[in-house]
Amino acid sequence: MPFILLILFLSVCLTAIVVPFAKVISLRLGLISDLAGTFQSWKNIPFLGGFPHLFTLSVLIIAGIKLSPELVLSESGILLIILLGAFLVFVVGLLHDLKVLSPWLTLLGHLLVAVILVSSGVVFNRENQFLAYGLSLFYLVGATNAVKLQDDIDGLATGLAGIAAFFFGVIFYIQGNMFGLLLSGIVVGSTMAFLYYNFNPAQLLLGSNGNFLLGLMVGIMAVLVGGGELSKRTFFVSLVILALPILDTLTVLCKSVVKRQSLLERSGLHIYSRFVEKKLTPNKFLILSYSISILAGITAVWLFLDMA
Repeated sequence: MPFILLILFLSVCLTAIVVPFAKVISLRLGLISDLAGTFQSWKNIPFLGGFPHLFTLSVLIIAGIKLSPELVLSESGILLIILLGAFLVFVVGLLHDLKVLSPWLTLLGHLLVAVILVSSGVVFNRENQFLAYGLSLFYLVGATNAVKLQDDIDGLATGLAGIAAFFFGVIFYIQGNMFGLLLSGIVVGSTMAFLYYNFNPAQLLLGSNGNFLLGLMVGIMAVLVGGGELSKRTFFVSLVILALPILDTLTVLCKSVVKRQSLLERSGLHIYSRFVEKKLTPNKFLILSYSISILAGITAVWLFLDMA
């Protein structure tokens, strides 16, 4: 446990140190948002938010492999594959931000990254291997894009990803899963530090590069929780932790089909659209969303303990 607390502390520090460099690099690459919305402060804001998360993840995964005596060789290998997947999905997101990749090619990139991870062992533990691989791919690709859909409000995607990572970490701790606990500690620390710059009014946006990276990490943790003991039931624990982003994503998808509206123009499709109409302030809405997500996480932990 002291080692994980150290990882959490270092994650906060590294992310906070790297954020100013991410702003400079974003300006050099021309990654500047020219949009502004009801709950966003997106006018002339850099959006290379994935870089601090990727840097922190890289440093601390390598440090964790070198320093943690509880990680076995096979887990160290999977951690390096996860780091590769994180880098690839960051690059895919960056190319999407630069308008090099179309939405369909971006989705194909996510699928290829998910295939690499699943074939390397990031997979649900179920008797039916075909079902296990299918569900794992669905979770990884779905979570990667679900976090992206939550980033229409300053601080929402970052906060929800951090809260989800925290509760996955609690379950990893109960399971005695140092492998998963290391990942959750890194993500919780990096999102805590980044939220200071991403909270309304944002100084740095996640961009697709950051959204896809955090989404992939959340998806990986969801699969790892369902890959341990009691996996036939803990599969649903992951659903409960991610209840809010999953529900909102399904709402957006359903409304976009009914209204024949592109997901790229999804304003008014979210669950929180009614709150916008009621003129709820951004920070009040964030507190409400965080509270619901925390309640879902507590419920998930309770369900997990009840199953044990």
